[in-house]
Amino acid sequence: MSQPLRVVLTGGPCGGKSKTLAALERTFPNDLLVVPEAAMILLSGGIPRPSHGVTVWTQEWQDDFEHAVFALSHSLERIADRRAATEGKRLIIYDRSCLDGAAYVEGTVEEFCKQYRFSYEKELARFDVVIHLQSLAAWDPAQYELYVGEHRVGEDVATANLREQKLLTVWEKHKRHVVVKGSPNLKEKVDRVTALITGLLAESQ
Repeated sequence: MSQPLRVVLTGGPCGGKSKTLAALERTFPNDLLVVPEAAMILLSGGIPRPSHGVTVWTQEWQDDFEHAVFALSHSLERIADRRAATEGKRLIIYDRSCLDGAAYVEGTVEEFCKQYRFSYEKELARFDVVIHLQSLAAWDPAQYELYVGEHRVGEDVATANLREQKLLTVWEKHKRHVVVKGSPNLKEKVDRVTALITGLLAESQ
Protein backbone atom coordinates (compact mmCIF):
# COMPACT_ATOMS: atom_id res chain seq x y z
CA MET A 1 0.00 0.00 0.00
CA SER A 2 1.20 3.56 -0.80
CA GLN A 3 1.82 6.07 1.97
CA PRO A 4 -1.21 8.09 3.10
CA LEU A 5 -1.52 11.75 2.17
CA ARG A 6 -0.46 13.75 5.23
CA VAL A 7 -2.12 17.15 5.62
CA VAL A 8 -1.63 19.70 8.41
CA LEU A 9 -4.58 21.99 9.08
CA THR A 10 -3.36 25.12 10.82
CA GLY A 11 -4.03 28.85 11.24
CA GLY A 12 -4.74 31.40 13.94
CA PRO A 13 -7.79 31.29 16.24
CA CYS A 14 -11.28 31.26 14.74
CA GLY A 15 -10.13 30.18 11.31
CA GLY A 16 -12.81 27.53 10.79
CA LYS A 17 -10.74 24.42 11.49
CA SER A 18 -13.47 22.60 13.42
CA LYS A 19 -16.13 23.07 10.75
CA THR A 20 -13.65 22.19 8.02
CA LEU A 21 -12.66 18.97 9.77
CA ALA A 22 -16.31 18.02 10.26
CA ALA A 23 -16.97 18.53 6.54
CA LEU A 24 -13.91 16.49 5.57
CA GLU A 25 -15.00 13.62 7.82
CA ARG A 26 -18.33 13.57 5.97
CA THR A 27 -16.63 13.73 2.59
CA PHE A 28 -13.98 11.05 3.23
CA PRO A 29 -15.60 8.76 5.84
CA ASN A 30 -13.59 5.65 4.95
CA ASP A 31 -10.28 7.16 3.94
CA LEU A 32 -9.68 9.78 6.62
CA LEU A 33 -7.94 9.60 9.98
CA VAL A 34 -7.99 12.83 12.01
CA VAL A 35 -5.28 13.56 14.57
CA PRO A 36 -7.02 15.77 17.16
CA GLU A 37 -5.53 18.99 18.47
CA ALA A 38 -3.48 18.21 21.58
CA ALA A 39 -4.18 21.58 23.20
CA MET A 40 -7.94 21.03 23.09
CA ILE A 41 -7.60 17.55 24.61
CA LEU A 42 -5.58 18.97 27.50
CA LEU A 43 -7.93 21.89 28.12
CA SER A 44 -11.02 19.69 28.02
CA GLY A 45 -9.31 17.12 30.25
CA GLY A 46 -8.76 19.30 33.26
CA ILE A 47 -6.03 21.87 32.62
CA PRO A 48 -7.77 25.16 33.47
CA ARG A 49 -8.00 27.63 30.59
CA PRO A 50 -6.97 31.15 31.65
CA SER A 51 -10.04 33.27 32.30
CA HIS A 52 -11.04 36.29 34.34
CA GLY A 53 -10.87 35.52 38.05
CA VAL A 54 -9.61 31.94 37.67
CA THR A 55 -6.23 31.37 36.04
CA VAL A 56 -4.31 34.43 34.90
CA TRP A 57 -2.74 34.14 31.46
CA THR A 58 1.00 34.79 31.36
CA GLN A 59 3.71 33.80 28.91
CA GLU A 60 5.08 31.55 31.64
CA TRP A 61 1.72 29.72 31.76
CA GLN A 62 1.80 29.43 27.97
CA ASP A 63 5.34 28.02 27.96
CA ASP A 64 4.45 25.37 30.54
CA PHE A 65 1.31 24.50 28.63
CA GLU A 66 3.23 24.15 25.36
CA HIS A 67 5.54 21.58 26.99
CA ALA A 68 2.49 19.40 27.65
CA VAL A 69 1.04 20.11 24.20
CA PHE A 70 4.26 19.12 22.45
CA ALA A 71 4.56 15.80 24.29
CA LEU A 72 0.94 14.83 23.62
CA SER A 73 1.00 16.03 20.02
CA HIS A 74 4.13 14.00 19.29
CA SER A 75 2.51 10.86 20.73
CA LEU A 76 -0.77 11.41 18.87
CA GLU A 77 1.07 11.78 15.57
CA ARG A 78 3.04 8.57 16.07
CA ILE A 79 -0.10 6.66 17.06
CA ALA A 80 -1.91 7.98 13.97
CA ASP A 81 0.89 6.86 11.68
CA ARG A 82 0.62 3.32 13.00
CA ARG A 83 -3.19 3.34 12.84
CA ALA A 84 -3.19 4.58 9.26
CA ALA A 85 -0.92 1.73 8.22
CA THR A 86 -3.00 -0.87 10.06
CA GLU A 87 -6.39 0.41 8.91
CA GLY A 88 -5.36 1.27 5.34
CA LYS A 89 -6.23 4.96 5.55
CA ARG A 90 -5.38 7.07 2.50
CA LEU A 91 -5.54 10.44 4.27
CA ILE A 92 -4.30 11.74 7.62
CA ILE A 93 -5.26 15.25 8.68
CA TYR A 94 -3.41 16.73 11.63
CA ASP A 95 -5.35 19.35 13.57
CA ARG A 96 -2.17 21.34 14.11
CA SER A 97 1.19 19.63 14.56
CA CYS A 98 4.14 19.79 16.92
CA LEU A 99 5.58 22.69 14.92
CA ASP A 100 2.56 24.89 15.62
CA GLY A 101 3.81 25.24 19.18
CA ALA A 102 6.52 27.58 17.92
CA ALA A 103 3.84 30.22 17.32
CA TYR A 104 2.79 30.22 20.96
CA VAL A 105 6.17 30.77 22.61
CA GLU A 106 8.78 33.48 22.36
CA GLY A 107 11.68 33.14 19.95
CA THR A 108 12.09 31.71 16.46
CA VAL A 109 10.97 28.37 15.08
CA GLU A 110 14.63 27.32 14.93
CA GLU A 111 15.00 28.04 18.65
CA PHE A 112 11.83 26.08 19.34
CA CYS A 113 13.15 23.07 17.44
CA LYS A 114 16.47 23.27 19.27
CA GLN A 115 14.70 23.39 22.62
CA TYR A 116 12.65 20.29 21.80
CA ARG A 117 15.54 18.56 20.04
CA PHE A 118 14.12 17.84 16.61
CA SER A 119 14.97 18.84 13.06
CA TYR A 120 12.95 21.64 11.46
CA GLU A 121 13.69 20.34 7.96
CA LYS A 122 12.73 16.75 8.80
CA GLU A 123 9.52 17.91 10.45
CA LEU A 124 8.54 19.92 7.38
CA ALA A 125 9.28 16.93 5.16
CA ARG A 126 6.92 14.68 7.12
CA PHE A 127 3.85 16.37 5.62
CA ASP A 128 2.67 16.53 2.02
CA VAL A 129 0.71 19.75 2.32
CA VAL A 130 0.03 22.41 4.94
CA ILE A 131 -3.29 24.24 4.74
CA HIS A 132 -3.46 27.52 6.65
CA LEU A 133 -6.97 28.79 7.37
CA GLN A 134 -6.78 32.54 7.89
CA SER A 135 -7.92 33.69 11.33
CA LEU A 136 -11.07 35.77 11.65
CA ALA A 137 -8.92 38.26 13.58
CA ALA A 138 -6.88 38.93 10.44
CA TRP A 139 -9.71 39.74 8.02
CA ASP A 140 -12.53 40.94 10.32
CA PRO A 141 -11.11 42.01 13.70
CA ALA A 142 -14.37 43.61 14.84
CA GLN A 143 -16.29 40.39 14.30
CA TYR A 144 -13.52 38.46 16.03
CA GLU A 145 -13.85 40.65 19.12
CA LEU A 146 -17.60 40.06 19.19
CA TYR A 147 -17.16 36.31 18.79
CA VAL A 148 -14.41 35.85 21.34
CA GLY A 149 -15.58 38.42 23.88
CA GLU A 150 -14.17 37.92 27.37
CA HIS A 151 -14.19 34.14 27.32
CA ARG A 152 -10.76 33.46 25.84
CA VAL A 153 -8.19 35.40 27.81
CA GLY A 154 -4.85 35.85 26.05
CA GLU A 155 -6.47 35.76 22.60
CA ASP A 156 -7.42 39.37 21.91
CA VAL A 157 -7.13 40.70 18.35
CA ALA A 158 -3.48 41.73 18.69
CA THR A 159 -2.46 38.37 20.16
CA ALA A 160 -4.51 36.43 17.63
CA ASN A 161 -2.85 38.28 14.76
CA LEU A 162 0.56 37.66 16.29
CA ARG A 163 -0.21 33.92 16.36
CA GLU A 164 -1.45 34.15 12.78
CA GLN A 165 1.76 35.75 11.53
CA LYS A 166 4.01 33.42 13.49
CA LEU A 167 2.17 30.36 12.12
CA LEU A 168 2.66 31.68 8.59
CA THR A 169 6.36 32.04 9.34
CA VAL A 170 6.60 28.59 10.93
CA TRP A 171 5.29 26.91 7.79
CA GLU A 172 6.45 29.28 5.03
CA LYS A 173 9.34 27.01 4.01
CA HIS A 174 7.11 24.02 3.37
CA LYS A 175 7.09 22.97 -0.29
CA ARG A 176 3.28 23.04 -0.44
CA HIS A 177 2.01 25.72 1.92
CA VAL A 178 -1.51 26.80 0.98
CA VAL A 179 -3.18 29.81 2.60
CA VAL A 180 -6.99 29.87 2.43
CA LYS A 181 -8.16 33.43 2.92
CA GLY A 182 -11.05 34.28 5.21
CA SER A 183 -14.55 34.74 3.84
CA PRO A 184 -17.95 35.76 5.25
CA ASN A 185 -19.19 32.54 3.66
CA LEU A 186 -17.54 29.78 5.69
CA LYS A 187 -18.95 27.12 3.37
CA GLU A 188 -16.96 28.64 0.53
CA LYS A 189 -13.79 28.31 2.60
CA VAL A 190 -14.60 24.71 3.53
CA ASP A 191 -15.38 23.83 -0.10
CA ARG A 192 -11.99 25.17 -1.21
CA VAL A 193 -10.20 22.91 1.26
CA THR A 194 -12.32 19.90 0.28
CA ALA A 195 -11.63 20.47 -3.42
CA LEU A 196 -7.90 20.84 -2.76
CA ILE A 197 -7.68 17.57 -0.82
CA THR A 198 -9.84 15.74 -3.35
CA GLY A 199 -7.40 16.78 -6.07
CA LEU A 200 -4.36 15.77 -4.03
CA LEU A 201 -5.84 12.33 -3.34
CA ALA A 202 -6.47 11.87 -7.06
CA GLU A 203 -2.85 12.81 -7.79
CA SER A 204 -1.55 10.30 -5.27
CA GLN A 205 -3.36 7.32 -6.82
